[in-house]
Formats: sequence, C-alpha cells, structure tokens
Amino acid sequence: MEQKNLAIIVADYPFGNGEPFLHNELMHTYNFFEKIYIIIPNHSKIATVTPLFCPPANVEIIGIDYQ
Repeated sequence: MEQKNLAIIVADYPFGNGEPFLHNELMHTYNFFEKIYIIIPNHSKIATVTPLFCPPANVEIIGIDYQ
C-alpha cells in the first residue's frame, strides 16, 4: 500500500490562536495519512511559547527560519 504524507505550511499552529480550525481538520484527517508535517516558516518568534493544541501522534512539527 502506498504511503500518503501531507505537508502543511502554517503561521503558528499549534502554538497560537491564528489557525484554530486546523486542529479540528487534523483530528478528522490524521488517520488517512502515514505522516503529517506541519511547517512553521518563522519558528523562532514562537519557539518559546507553550503549545495551545495537542496534535495527533503522526503529526511532526518542523520549525524553520529564513532570512
């Protein structure tokens, strides 16, 4: 069976309130993917903030910073 992965670029999920709908969407779709990558492009601004949401186990948060 083919592995299905999903990559989503976000502003602050799971750390902020800017994308609360995303948590609900993940809770409905995480079973359809082997791995879900949440990519936060400006991660250093929120890296010290406590997460507001607890994503499913197959979700990996990837923080990157760019100049």
